[in-house]
Amino acid sequence: IETEQATLEVRRRRVQALVDQAKHDPARLDHALREAERLVPYTVGDRRENPEARGLLGRVLKQRYAAPSRAGTRDDEALRRAVRTYVDAYYEDEGRPVWHGINVVALLARAKRDRVPVAAPETHRQVAEALRRQVERRGAEMNAWDIATAPEAGVALDDGSGAARCAHRNAAHPGAGARR
Repeated sequence: IETEQATLEVRRRRVQALVDQAKHDPARLDHALREAERLVPYTVGDRRENPEARGLLGRVLKQRYAAPSRAGTRDDEALRRAVRTYVDAYYEDEGRPVWHGINVVALLARAKRDRVPVAAPETHRQVAEALRRQVERRGAEMNAWDIATAPEAGVALDDGSGAARCAHRNAAHPGAGARR
């Protein structure tokens, strides 16, 4: 990375590592945020790495909000930025990446619960319903993200039995299970 020879994937994995290390060293979260903010512009035009980089930026911001400061306060602006990051990544991609969508759902629900005003084109319930329909249309074409997202969308819709049905159905899917 320091010699400017690193690929976008290497840069992305470095940011992921910084985020993971922030669990043990909160100062690394600030470093991860700076690196994620630098990474996103590098990936513009790369259909694989840009959604990943934007998701990482959203993840860092989400984690920044979820971890209260030493003073016990939350960073509401981090939550608003996380929502914007995931909303943009979700709606700007015509394929509507489910991993960005379910983060939109979770963050909008959290903002509502915490009474933090955020701007979004739809409510968390509308996005969750759209995600559930999107995943169900894929049927046998579901990937691992779809398998995990369908039950989460059901939970967001207060549909515990639907979430359980999705979880049981998805557990039998060939794409489910431990990765080697």
